[in-house]
Amino acid sequence: AGQPLMRLDTRQIDIQLRQAEAERLRTRALVTQLRTWPASPEVARGLRVLGAARAALAVGQAALDETRRLFERGIVARMEVDSLEQLQQAQREAVLDAQQELQLTRARGQGDVLAIAEMELENAEARWQALAAMREQRVLRAPFDGLLARVGNGGASTALPLQEGQALTQGMPLLVLSDLERLQVNAGVEERDVGSLREGMEVGAIIAGHLLAGRLSQIGQQPRNDTGQGAWYDVVVDLNLPVVSSELGLRLGMGAQLALLLQRREQAIVLPPEALRRDEAGRTYVVFREGDEQAPRKVPVTVGITA
Repeated sequence: AGQPLMRLDTRQIDIQLRQAEAERLRTRALVTQLRTWPASPEVARGLRVLGAARAALAVGQAALDETRRLFERGIVARMEVDSLEQLQQAQREAVLDAQQELQLTRARGQGDVLAIAEMELENAEARWQALAAMREQRVLRAPFDGLLARVGNGGASTALPLQEGQALTQGMPLLVLSDLERLQVNAGVEERDVGSLREGMEVGAIIAGHLLAGRLSQIGQQPRNDTGQGAWYDVVVDLNLPVVSSELGLRLGMGAQLALLLQRREQAIVLPPEALRRDEAGRTYVVFREGDEQAPRKVPVTVGITA
């Protein structure tokens, strides 16, 4: 356990990781900018423009009022009043434009814009974390003690060669690590017997001359495809090893003889079927006597498993 098995070349992942990091930093800066948008330079610039427009409007209104008083006194011509009125109208439109621009600027950092930026930041964070976790697995280590073997080609016994510099794809099987401290026996059961089985039943297995105890852990729900006449179902037995399997001389692929205990009764007796009788009430009994000198008597019995 913990022994390094192989080291993966992560140069391509390193490139993707740096790209993801750059995207993560960009989106984080954008979200920070949008969350502090009311104090941003863009909003401050819009406020200054609106303030200048309002100040110009106030100055123009004062000039127009003074010119109207002078016109009423006959000091200035009507043309000057008309000119200032046109200027005042232009200044009012400038104030409206500045207000609309400030409203649009403030809206850029609120609502859907901010929500979209936050979702993009979450995606960038998740992408970066996934690539970082993948890069952390560049050294493949054995998760437990076991037997290391090459992967067969399509389930066959031929082994695929592993060479330095070999290109791999995600999900490609490379090695098989078998835990020899926990062994299982794969077997088949005929359809006439599978109905008598249940998970958790005690099993005795003879392997390489050793009698080992086990329990039935799995019963197949579908029949095998490689069987001939009749249906056979796969069963899996978990073995209880008293010592390490290597000390028993066990190897993967060895044959095994299994014996399943279908039923256990501590207080029971085996009888031939013809010894069972029924009374008028339909109850099962046997005729029993303890010795030749004793008179026979009826003993009620409960019938269990029959073979």
